[in-house]
Amino acid sequence: MALTWAQKRRSLIIGGAAALALVLLSALVFSVVYETPTCSDRKQNQGETGIDCGGGCARICSITLDAPRVSFARALQLPNGRTDVIAYIENRNRDAETKRAKYTIELYDESGLSLATKSAIIDLPAQSIVPVFESGMYAGPLNATRAFVTFDEDIVWTKPKAELIVPIVSSAEFTQGAEPRVTAELQNSSPHALYNVRLVATAFDSQGNAIAASQTVVREIPAQGSATAVFTWSNPFGDPLRVEVVPVLPLP
Repeated sequence: MALTWAQKRRSLIIGGAAALALVLLSALVFSVVYETPTCSDRKQNQGETGIDCGGGCARICSITLDAPRVSFARALQLPNGRTDVIAYIENRNRDAETKRAKYTIELYDESGLSLATKSAIIDLPAQSIVPVFESGMYAGPLNATRAFVTFDEDIVWTKPKAELIVPIVSSAEFTQGAEPRVTAELQNSSPHALYNVRLVATAFDSQGNAIAASQTVVREIPAQGSATAVFTWSNPFGDPLRVEVVPVLPLP
């Protein structure tokens, strides 16, 4: 039986509406099921070289980088029974930095007994050596002789976001006495003032061992100007072969 013109028109309208409904339903299902690739979807996609790292992501895959290296970690015993810890942490990566990386300091006596443990965070700019100084890590009757610094495995490495302004230590003069001190001159060649700059001074003996450390904060180093940092100790120690003063700068 042939369809009338009105029936054909009705069929076309119904068919078109059904097709449109199917397209809309497909789009809805696709939008619900499909997830746009991102750098935090826990999948390796969009040209990433690892899960959520490499490619267009800011995070760099850690397998391609050097892990932070502990140049040395040393327990410093003071006459009053307090033990400080000084360590140097090295980031050898030229184009990778890490912000708020978690590390743990462990302090032991000569028999291997654990005396103290402390966790903290550190920023490691690209290709840098950053001192870690922990004052009063232990105070007790036992002899603290060994210190270790370890990092959590889940370190987030990213490309440097901006050039870090680092003050130059132009001189560091050691003065011996009942209360030794180091006076350091700092130069800021940038057009921006630096505020609350934390610095660590470390004294080394002729064998290259750290024998004393102290830290201070300089409130301001003027733009294209200078400032003085003073480090003090309450007890004397042997004349050092050299003294290093290193800024500890937070990443932006």
